[in-house]
Amino acid sequence: MSRHVREAGRPTTRVAASRKQRAERAIRVNDLGDQPNDRLAPSRLSVYGAGMRTRTARPRRRLGRSSGSAGTRSRSEASALKGKGGPKGKRPPFKPRAKAGKPATPLYLQLAGELIDGIQGGRFPIGSLLPREIELSAIHKVSRQTVRHAIAELRQKGLVSARKGVGTRVESVRAARRFNYSARSVADLFTLAAETVMIVKIRTMTVARGKLAAQLGCRSGHRWLYLGCLRTMADESRPLCWTDIFVDGRFAPIVQAQDAFRSAVFGLIEKEAGEAVVEIQQEIRAVILGNGEALRIAAAPGSPALEITRRYFSTGRRLIQVSVNTIPADRFFYSVEILRDTAPAEP
Repeated sequence: MSRHVREAGRPTTRVAASRKQRAERAIRVNDLGDQPNDRLAPSRLSVYGAGMRTRTARPRRRLGRSSGSAGTRSRSEASALKGKGGPKGKRPPFKPRAKAGKPATPLYLQLAGELIDGIQGGRFPIGSLLPREIELSAIHKVSRQTVRHAIAELRQKGLVSARKGVGTRVESVRAARRFNYSARSVADLFTLAAETVMIVKIRTMTVARGKLAAQLGCRSGHRWLYLGCLRTMADESRPLCWTDIFVDGRFAPIVQAQDAFRSAVFGLIEKEAGEAVVEIQQEIRAVILGNGEALRIAAAPGSPALEITRRYFSTGRRLIQVSVNTIPADRFFYSVEILRDTAPAEP
């Protein structure tokens, strides 16, 4: 008799196992295709006329896809709604809170402003001394470091001077104007000249020899027109600097008749003689003002100053002008802009 024939009305073990596997496969297909819900109730299935209890298979959830039910959301949808603050609407943009009681300006600037008001209002007249550092700290309830920064601000404006062992003395009721004597191009030099007036005080022809020839960078015996000038600014009582100008003797007739300059001297030479300036060399060094130099520009003898020497070359590297500017330290600042080279380095 065949192995697949019933014996005594009962299927063989292999037949029963085969029927059970088919039943389970049929349930999985039915669950995935017909049942919309995630959870399925246990079911009974009769296969080939034989009844047997089968276990229910749950369908696998597929991320990113909706199951078709209105009450079921995918994980991606849930996380998206969570990031937006829920289904009610988008979360409002974040606005940082302003810290209560935060001053609009730093404390040392506020203190400097109060001291300036006291100087200009007559509470601290010219020649008087400001209260000591510890006293200002106690009066205004600030740290001594804040007082130091405030005094430094007044010194920078030229309102006070500080000497060790003496104190902080009031020098002026009006802030001194400080000039940015910076130039990065020929156009900047024209702008600097247009913002000031240069008054000729000394005018003479000279021959460069020895030390003067070395300072100018020319051969010995060369003739120059020398102009000693006082450079001033509008609405400023003190002069900005003293300028020594040496013009090549060939171009002396162009500039020797002028008593004041409101434009660059080398610009006049270019315009009248047609000699174009193609290169400008600049040297900067710190110096100490002597008695004569300090007297010319109303500065204190022995005070520091900046000496800026410029040499103007025309075509063929011919030296046609040299200017030497001596500027007291409290009347200028010099700024230089330095940019990083972003070009890739060569291997």
